[in-house]
Amino acid sequence: MQYLHLLCYQEPPSQNKQLCLVFHEMQQQPPSSHQHHHQEQPQFLGHTGGIGTGAGAGTGFGFGVGGAGSEGSSGGAGTHHNDGGLRELLVECAASVTSSDWHRAIRCLVHLSRAASPHGDAVERLAFYFSAALARCLCSLSTPCASEIRSLLRLNNLHFLLEEDQPPPSFEDDLFYYSGGAEEAYLALNQVTPFIRFSHLSANQAILEAVDNERAVHIVDLGIMQGLQWPPLMQALVERRRLKQLEEEGQQQQQQQPPPSSPSSLEHEEQSSEVGRQAHGEEPPTLSSSSSSSSTTLTLRITGTGPSISLLEQTGARLRDFARTLHLDFEFDAVCTTSRHVVASLQQHLELRRGEALVVNCMTQLHKLLPAAHRAALPHALEFMRSLCPRILTVAEKESEHDLSQSFLERFLVTLDHYVAVFDSLEATLPPRSPQRLMIERLVLAKEISGIVLEDGGGDDENLAVVRHQSFGNWRRDMEAAGFQLVPPSDFAIAQAKLLLRLHYPADGYRLLVENQHGSLFLSWHDKPLVALSTWSC
Repeated sequence: MQYLHLLCYQEPPSQNKQLCLVFHEMQQQPPSSHQHHHQEQPQFLGHTGGIGTGAGAGTGFGFGVGGAGSEGSSGGAGTHHNDGGLRELLVECAASVTSSDWHRAIRCLVHLSRAASPHGDAVERLAFYFSAALARCLCSLSTPCASEIRSLLRLNNLHFLLEEDQPPPSFEDDLFYYSGGAEEAYLALNQVTPFIRFSHLSANQAILEAVDNERAVHIVDLGIMQGLQWPPLMQALVERRRLKQLEEEGQQQQQQQPPPSSPSSLEHEEQSSEVGRQAHGEEPPTLSSSSSSSSTTLTLRITGTGPSISLLEQTGARLRDFARTLHLDFEFDAVCTTSRHVVASLQQHLELRRGEALVVNCMTQLHKLLPAAHRAALPHALEFMRSLCPRILTVAEKESEHDLSQSFLERFLVTLDHYVAVFDSLEATLPPRSPQRLMIERLVLAKEISGIVLEDGGGDDENLAVVRHQSFGNWRRDMEAAGFQLVPPSDFAIAQAKLLLRLHYPADGYRLLVENQHGSLFLSWHDKPLVALSTWSC
């Protein structure tokens, strides 16, 4: 695995020599024409009848980013689609699930399967994965009709929506079944979209500013995965320490220079003694090697959590190898745990040391505590983090709202609105037949969509885990209730986030929104915020 490097810029003295964490690599791929591959048209063999006009159907819904109920493409989205009624079908299916009209829901899925495709444009691909999510939701419901629903799906040749390992009918393009797993898909997402890099870059800059002048730093990273975030920060910390060392040495040399006036007899004697020491190879007392070493030593320790001990060990080994190339004193501690049990695991295994500046990093992890079955775990987790008294806490989450009071249809519309913008951004970034895009959508985005569409209480299987998100306004409420205070981003952090988007993601549409009132950074596709990054202190 190859880590990304940085361009470390030294700002003028007035800028306090801040370092810019901008990546070297730039990925630009030329667009290509769309190629559509539609599936066979299965015939509905269960309940007969036409598509009804349930809630939200037949009202001219477009796939615009502007929100449910807008006609055509709105809200500033750059790509306009003729959705051919796919949104109406999706909304009709969701409304049928809300009203427990299973036969109507399956009729909608039959019609969707005729037009939705993982190889079409953004609308067709989105409809394909939302259809699969609705099918899985139907089968996960705790209802006496669950077995009948599954039988109807199979009877109507829709079982491919439930079984990812089985190809859909008449589908011959094995690009869709890319051999890469979830780890490769995550790396591809990091490479071709700014969502992960933006979060890592902005969080790293906040950490770098928070631990200025610290010689021992301890980062607790919840859900570290491959550890992609840390090599840039490690390099920046080492570079900043080197610059401070050069500055200290320059100050010491200035202090040793004789004054311009004539030296006294005592100064003559001291200078003679100094010459004598140098002649015998002795070091001056003010520049002893032990003193210099202690003032420039930098130690970094990372405690990473995750559900796979093998992945944690691989991540730790890679980070240690990278630290060796920088001559950085580095330690890695692995805590194998799930996000729902992370507090209990850290209480048992986390080692805190006197003199370390503690940082807690939560990149898209806290939302895993939002589902109704685990909602009580979120205040407990925040209180535990507050008890650690970290120098800074960094939080990145998707900007969406799945309130517990929402109906299934309301949550579905909010989710659809969010992923319209995500798929639209991929449409503008990657060619339609790109294996990277197919892998990202199938192994990352499709799983997210399925988790959000699932009802609370459904999906005992880890692959169908319920997923919920909330807006930054609600995150701020929860963080402040736990005793945290919001730290606004620095002007430098804002400038370099804009630079990241301009240099590495030139597709027209990615924007940085700064909420002065909230003090948070938002990465948006046009005017639709998709990711929120915030930093907090005790």
